[in-house]
Amino acid sequence: VNTGTRLWQFRARDGEVVRAHDLDRVVTTGPLVMDDLAIFGGIDGTVFAEEIATGITKWEYRLTDLVNAPLVQAGNNILATDNRGTYALIAPDGTLLWRGRTFAAIVA
Repeated sequence: VNTGTRLWQFRARDGEVVRAHDLDRVVTTGPLVMDDLAIFGGIDGTVFAEEIATGITKWEYRLTDLVNAPLVQAGNNILATDNRGTYALIAPDGTLLWRGRTFAAIVA
């Protein structure tokens, strides 16, 4: 789970905190967990992946505005959208696969 600035990992068995670390950016979405990465959308339009165990940012991709809608896993890729209507399909390594625009805020 996360706050706007911190990621928390709990043990499912008893709720004990396993690890917690500060995020590199202020986020507006919950994490999309893929393998050992937690992928977030930020208040500044950045989509980024952090290694859950270390908190190290592995990659970043910048949209045009605030990421408000949850990130969506599409196969092995990530669909990210923003408040200006920009959408992008991003590969698990942060590479842009394609990008488009709806010309209205995407909220869900």
